[in-house]
Amino acid sequence: MEFTVQQFLQMESAAGSQLLTAQRSAAQRVIRSISVMEGPVEDFVRQDELVLTIAAELWGYPERFLAFTRQIRDAGAAALAISMKGQGQELPPCVFQFCLEQGFPLILVPWERRFSEIIEEAHRWIHHSQQEEMDAYEQLRRELFASYLSDGSFSDAAQILSRRGNRPFCITDGAWQVRGCCRELAGLAPGQTADEKAFPLCLHIRSQGRLYGYLLGGLPRDGRDRPLEKEYLERYAALPLSLWFDREQTITATRMRLKSDFVRRLAQGQVESPQELREQAALMGFCLELPYTCILGQAQPRDKQSPPVELEAAWEGILGRLLELGRAVHRALLATCQQDTLILYLESPAQEGLGELYQFLDQAQERLAQVLPQAGWRWGIGELHPQTGAFHQEFCNAQLALELCLRQPEAGRVAYQDTRIHRLLAAIAQDPQVRQMARELCARLRTGERTRRLELGATFLCYLEHGCNVSQTARALHLHRQSLIHRLHRLEEVTGLSLENYNDRFLLELCVRLGAGFSLEEA
Repeated sequence: MEFTVQQFLQMESAAGSQLLTAQRSAAQRVIRSISVMEGPVEDFVRQDELVLTIAAELWGYPERFLAFTRQIRDAGAAALAISMKGQGQELPPCVFQFCLEQGFPLILVPWERRFSEIIEEAHRWIHHSQQEEMDAYEQLRRELFASYLSDGSFSDAAQILSRRGNRPFCITDGAWQVRGCCRELAGLAPGQTADEKAFPLCLHIRSQGRLYGYLLGGLPRDGRDRPLEKEYLERYAALPLSLWFDREQTITATRMRLKSDFVRRLAQGQVESPQELREQAALMGFCLELPYTCILGQAQPRDKQSPPVELEAAWEGILGRLLELGRAVHRALLATCQQDTLILYLESPAQEGLGELYQFLDQAQERLAQVLPQAGWRWGIGELHPQTGAFHQEFCNAQLALELCLRQPEAGRVAYQDTRIHRLLAAIAQDPQVRQMARELCARLRTGERTRRLELGATFLCYLEHGCNVSQTARALHLHRQSLIHRLHRLEEVTGLSLENYNDRFLLELCVRLGAGFSLEEA
């Protein structure tokens, strides 16, 4: 129970005191402190403080008396109590009229009453009132803990706060998304964005320096703000409310980990029977009947000064932004990570091509940069329209594309359809005789390169790329035309092959590409 002006008048030490103004609000005027004031007010009066005075220097000076009273009122005092001798002292009419018009309590205290006794008794009342208020908030905390332990919802917590408090309450997360509210605010649905400007009370729900969300309070039911309400709520309600967020985050993290593990097992081919696979996918909200293209993204530091990239440490932020992008482009998306590699399965409609997929990757990189600004990305893309349910095969296809991407420093992304030459060479490289022939020819090339410090293999591939045109190749390599011709002659000398002969050129290209892309050493 709060200590009010009405209770002050009932104190034994203030017996005989008269309330001259604001009689109707006496029971609502809360007194939180008491002091004696004679000099200039300045900043010495606190909110809801009862000021005692004998106005020694003010009698006979109505204007000064009025200014003093106005300053007391403007400082937010609960009331002004004046002790008068009664002999030759008369309250200035302007002071009485001001208090009457402003609804400010003006009390006359008998001269024989001692201020020290009034202050002592008032302090007992104030302490008792504060203790009752703290006990009420302690009971509030116990109710919140009990609701949490009985699996209560955010709305249950908001209802407890509203019932115990003086206003309706709403609980939001750190992004102002509504998590729960009392019945008075039932119009705010979970997930809706709350307008914090519509709530006069805003409390940060923090624990151990971490911001979980916000407790928003509406207008007080009795129209009176309580100065200590926010302080008490921070002390008694913030910790219990943070437990709700902790529990929700634990559930979310567990669900995220289970989904991630499921996608990882799909990629690695570690799946159960088709029936169990469908049941698990249904529980996690996945639809495996759609066509999915597998995409592998490897995160690498942008430069030597950048720290190593740790996907798992930032996984929650990565997944949130990727799923948000999937919803934005109306595509189903499955995602997981393995060390420094991102594994995605993106729904691949039959009518869309590689251009749309590259556009998705451009947007994905922009969003990933918000979480991992120090990371650069290399991408391997599986088949565009694979057979439904071929998750492991798609993963292998994307893995091959990523391997080729990592071998080409200038390539940011490689699609599986661009790996046909590599797959053909891989099949040829299985033959021991072909490997032996390529090994010998590449060895002669390396010997020639070391002897003259010439990049013969790279020069030859550039020569082929430019249609065996000497002038175009020289420009591409920034060489004089005669210098290029010298290199090509040197290449013919060390290999024993003629670049004028189509079959010799084909054989040399095959061996150079095998040497560049595969290990030719004997098993």
